Amino acid sequence: MRSKSLGNSIILVSIVVAIILLVGGFFLFAREATGPADNKTNALFNEDPGNTTVPRNQTSKQIKPPHFVDSSPSHNETYAAVPLNIVINFNFDLSEKSSMKIEVNGKDVGEGKTTVDNTKLTLRRKISQTAGDEIYTVKYSACWPDDSCHDGEFRFVVDSKTKSSYTDTRGKSEVQISLKNIAFSPAKVIISKGTKVIWTNDEAVGHYVNTDPHPSHTFYLGQNSKLLNSGDTYSVTFNEIGEYPYHCSVHAATMVGRIVVE
Repeated sequence: MRSKSLGNSIILVSIVVAIILLVGGFFLFAREATGPADNKTNALFNEDPGNTTVPRNQTSKQIKPPHFVDSSPSHNETYAAVPLNIVINFNFDLSEKSSMKIEVNGKDVGEGKTTVDNTKLTLRRKISQTAGDEIYTVKYSACWPDDSCHDGEFRFVVDSKTKSSYTDTRGKSEVQISLKNIAFSPAKVIISKGTKVIWTNDEAVGHYVNTDPHPSHTFYLGQNSKLLNSGDTYSVTFNEIGEYPYHCSVHAATMVGRIVVE
């Protein structure tokens, strides 16, 4: 009788342990499912400027038409200020019928006309620099020489709170940035309009100063250096407000920089 009772107790304990494991597994899964968003997302994906909660997973899917190569900003990327412009690159000639809208809450905040660069491979449009902290949706139509058009879409965030990680150099006529330890130092700066930024390679490894995105380098065509060997310098004077993303093409995945012009 005692043996039978002991056997029942063992079975009961086994059932309880199994239930605990199942419940624990469920909570672990739920925690992972609601964990941190992609690194490129931002607090604004959780809370909009009007303090209206936005679900953490409410990030629109990127729509890529045929021949799409890259864009700047990229999908779900975060900027500390409104970028100078939007560029979208393709590996097929674009026609002038191509168009782009930059929307905030359904309103187009793009400035001027959508243009096609001389290469015929880049679609470009300026943005209102007063649009502020928002989630921006870029909707565009890439049209080919045969007049066929293909729609695409992506979005990005502007969150000025992230400026706290930038080095404030406003008021200086010149700003020095060192290239050393496979990094830009400082990597993120805020400057005044009309400031000259000078990059100096302070190590033996060769570097570039190239505008985003990689490998198209079209965001700001005035910011593309030749190979900078040890001791070489490169400079750009920034005369338009907005944020400028850039990188070293040799170390594009890790050696990145940002400049906010105010």
